Amino acid sequence: MRGLFTAGIMDVLMEADISFDGLVGVSAGACFGCNYKSKQPGRVLRYNLRYAHDPRYCSLLSLLLTGGIYGARFAYYRLPLELDLFDRDTYESNPMQFHLVATDVNTGQPVYRRIDSGGGELCRSPPHPCLSCHAL
Repeated sequence: MRGLFTAGIMDVLMEADISFDGLVGVSAGACFGCNYKSKQPGRVLRYNLRYAHDPRYCSLLSLLLTGGIYGARFAYYRLPLELDLFDRDTYESNPMQFHLVATDVNTGQPVYRRIDSGGGELCRSPPHPCLSCHAL
């Protein structure tokens, strides 16, 4: 998973207290990049290792039951709001701009969305939408 490699790089940058004016994330980079703005090194690896074999997180069962390989209710709500808390306060007070990118299914063009506040679907920019989840 390239996203986990990137998460390791982000952890090293955070531990060195390196900041940027802005960050753009696509796919896993959108899901994992929000942790850079919230200054939570280690969080991506921690929850991916802890929930990698949990069918609510990522599984064929989730694909069959919900239409998405990642269980949206679990991955975007339960996990960040209850099980491995996402630091919304730090995210929202950090002046760094964070943009996620998705593909407009009608035009095939990228759509950039600035995310200023941390909500349940803060970083929901699904990978491979035609194969693994419903279009958003």
